[in-house]
Amino acid sequence: ENVNAEATFVHQAFREQVLSSNKSHAFGDALPANLASACVPAAGFKYKRFDLGSIRVVVRCEVDGHVTVANNIQAVAVHALNEFDPKWSGIDWRTKIDTQRGAVLATELKNNASKMARWTAQALLGDVDVIKIGYVSRASFRSSKTHQLLGTQTVKHKDFASQMNLSM
Repeated sequence: ENVNAEATFVHQAFREQVLSSNKSHAFGDALPANLASACVPAAGFKYKRFDLGSIRVVVRCEVDGHVTVANNIQAVAVHALNEFDPKWSGIDWRTKIDTQRGAVLATELKNNASKMARWTAQALLGDVDVIKIGYVSRASFRSSKTHQLLGTQTVKHKDFASQMNLSM
């Protein structure tokens, strides 16, 4: 079974469940008329320009959605973590997710440091305010077809970066 394809499917399914498709928010200028009628992706993009001495770099940063908190619109990145076999990962999410969520997150930070650092760097570059993480597990470890959402967690990208000692 292709674990990469399973992870991609789980990530997309979690994003679709978390994000409401009936609301939109424009950051900056509206789309040109010829692009507005085209198929719109499931995410938005921000373009950021960085001056590196004599070189200018333009980066396209993805924003998955937005939330309104106290009349303030915040950009959100949405990601799913897939539970691997607890025998290998060292922690059983099903028994620890409610009581020891910090331990589950710390284990994932250790086991998936590169992926978590990439998500955080993308959030920092794109001025995303919060990262919503979903903890997803196979309903049965023998079958890659059905999954369960065990819990979610919302973290501020700057706090998350400092927790993993990520320095921009």
